[in-house]
Amino acid sequence: DEKLVGAVIVFRDITKRKADEQKIKDSEREFRTMVATIPGTVYRCRPDKQRTIEYVSSEVENLTGYYPEDLVDGTHNLKSFVHENDLEYVMQMVSGCVSRREPYELEYRLYRDDGSLRDVIERGQCVYDAAGNQVSLIGTIIDITERKKMERALHVAKQEAESANESKSAFLANMSHELRTPMNAIIGYSEMLAEDAEDEGHDDMLPDLNKITAAGKHLLSLINDVL
Repeated sequence: DEKLVGAVIVFRDITKRKADEQKIKDSEREFRTMVATIPGTVYRCRPDKQRTIEYVSSEVENLTGYYPEDLVDGTHNLKSFVHENDLEYVMQMVSGCVSRREPYELEYRLYRDDGSLRDVIERGQCVYDAAGNQVSLIGTIIDITERKKMERALHVAKQEAESANESKSAFLANMSHELRTPMNAIIGYSEMLAEDAEDEGHDDMLPDLNKITAAGKHLLSLINDVL
């Protein structure tokens, strides 16, 4: 028969480990709550050419129409959403800022799942490890479609106002010529006739000629005020 020679019972205090685990859970919960309050989509992606998504906040659904879990599995990446005409600019801006270890900020258009376009502004930067290797890209993407619509509407309104102002200026210049020229002629001829009448002794004509001159000058003054 086997005999029990001895037994050792080890009690390990795991209170600290449990406390550390709880701190991690609390920090993660706090982080997710903080991310949920940010007015935009928060992401973390790999520093590769495709910008493969590792994490993305729930706001991405409003931005792209996709759920976060649909994007983290690798079937989609940040590059795939960018409008083809903006893609080269986006990739050059990001890669250039990463190589210089600078934050990046850029505006571009991206596609939603239904094919519609949204204007966005993206801000982010690269994270490096202790050895200086690129670990990930983190940043936010904010929908500025409505702001862009307002900017475009203001631009159109400004152009229309400038065009109207040019038309007004052209109208005033034309009216200035069309009205001032004959009025100056009337004033000039009436003054000449008054001088001739005075020289030839036709004093009875001077009051009427002076009235014509005075009326012409008054009308010219009104025209100047109007124009």
